[in-house]
Amino acid sequence: MNEQNQHDDHSYALNLLDELQHISQVERGRKGYFCPGCRQRMIARKGDIKIHHFAHDPQDVERRGKCSYSDETIRHKLGKEILQHLKHVKVPSLRKYPADGQSGGVQIIRESWTVEADSVAVEMPFYENEEGKIVWGRDLDWKTDSGKFLQIQPDVTFFDETGKPILLIELVATHKISEDKYLKIRNLGIDTIQVSLPTGPSPEIEETFHKTARTKWVYNYERENTEYQHVPPRAGQDISLGDEFEKGLANFERTYECKAFELKEAIRRFRRYLESEQLQALENQSTKKYDELREIQQHIESNGENYRKQLTERSQQDLNQREQDLTRLKLSLFSKEENLKKQTKIWRDDINSKIKALDTKKVLIEQQAKTRLTTLQSEFENWEQTQNLYQIELQNSEQKKNDMDNQLNPKRLILMEKQTLLQKKSQQLTAKSSQLRSKRQDYQMNMQKLKNESELRMNQEKTAFDQNLQNLNKTLEQNLTETENSLLEQLRIEISEEHQDSTEKLKELLKQGDYSTLSLLQRNLKENCEKLEANLIRDLTRNGYRLEDFLNKMK
Repeated sequence: MNEQNQHDDHSYALNLLDELQHISQVERGRKGYFCPGCRQRMIARKGDIKIHHFAHDPQDVERRGKCSYSDETIRHKLGKEILQHLKHVKVPSLRKYPADGQSGGVQIIRESWTVEADSVAVEMPFYENEEGKIVWGRDLDWKTDSGKFLQIQPDVTFFDETGKPILLIELVATHKISEDKYLKIRNLGIDTIQVSLPTGPSPEIEETFHKTARTKWVYNYERENTEYQHVPPRAGQDISLGDEFEKGLANFERTYECKAFELKEAIRRFRRYLESEQLQALENQSTKKYDELREIQQHIESNGENYRKQLTERSQQDLNQREQDLTRLKLSLFSKEENLKKQTKIWRDDINSKIKALDTKKVLIEQQAKTRLTTLQSEFENWEQTQNLYQIELQNSEQKKNDMDNQLNPKRLILMEKQTLLQKKSQQLTAKSSQLRSKRQDYQMNMQKLKNESELRMNQEKTAFDQNLQNLNKTLEQNLTETENSLLEQLRIEISEEHQDSTEKLKELLKQGDYSTLSLLQRNLKENCEKLEANLIRDLTRNGYRLEDFLNKMK
């Protein structure tokens, strides 16, 4: 059971939208996660003790059977897709290490750089054809192309704009690589790196291709063809695990196993050549020629001595002719040799004269260079003197500036203090102005309110007073005669005159907006009314009337 659980810890699962999710991107529990391999339900386990992971739902164990899904497969798939999209990868620096038993430090051939591809292929097969050349392609027909020998099928291949492979990329889970695979890569002669993929989500895998921490060189043509130049080891220099990996690969070619593999590879190629159609055709042709020679030999033997004599004479004639041709060729070669010697002498004399001319020109150029150098030195000395004078003038100017600053500093401080005081006063005036503006607005609002209230009150009192006055006039006209009560008639006239004057004054004051006078008139009017009422009561009492009887009689 423990072994099963150990193999059932996964970092990736599919969601309901068939999207690949990392364990760090999801919620715990049964939330619609499925295995990318068997498509059965999975549980996101994110506890506090064990590492967060996906596991197959125990309820589906009986029907799902054995699942071959692994995180490494998913990481490989993501890595290939990301590289196809990016079309570039950062590779580490090229380093050359001393051989075992030699002292020295690490030689840096080239610093790290970014390799960019025009096109990217995934799992492109590389073959060795019948002629021993390395070719690549996916159109392999095992029936017609049986002579091809598969060398390697890298995870990712970068091609340039001409379609030539420039970089092979192996995506691995560890730093280990087999000796057989390394030697095949070395036999290809194409730059190769291996990238150790992290267990994190897709962005973390993509970040790996922008850095070199998890990238190592498996093979590099420039490094293999560069001789190690002794470099003194730096103090405290230590070789990391990644450097040990590259150093081990660099020194592997010196080992017995490497030499044995190369010899084995050469024997295999020789055997393939012996078994090739080209060699078979050559053997068939040789056999055919041998049969023809045998027939000629038998024919010669059958013809006897005559044929031998004819052949000897013909051979002698051919020999004489060839000797003559050889003699003519020797004469021609001798003549050409003489001409070549003459031409060589002419060329040698011409070269010597040109060398002398160049030497003369060199001396002249050196003299001109010395003269120019002397002139430049003189000009440089003059420039230095001028520069020194400028420096002295600059120092004097700085001194004058400092003196003027020292003189102006007290005045500057006084001005700053005055400016500060002015700013404070300005702020105070601004605050007071704001207060006065606010008070003015409040006063205007209060005056408007008072005006409205006074107008309303005056209108109400005027209306009431007019109504009372009309009622009083009507009552007096109906119930009193002039002879019966002259006092009341006189009182009515006075009240009417006074009311008429008061009404005109009120209208005039309302037009002028003199509310203080209106308030004063209001009080005076009230007092006059009270006095009139008191005088009326007193006069009624003198004449033998009571106020109640008078009012009833008026009604």
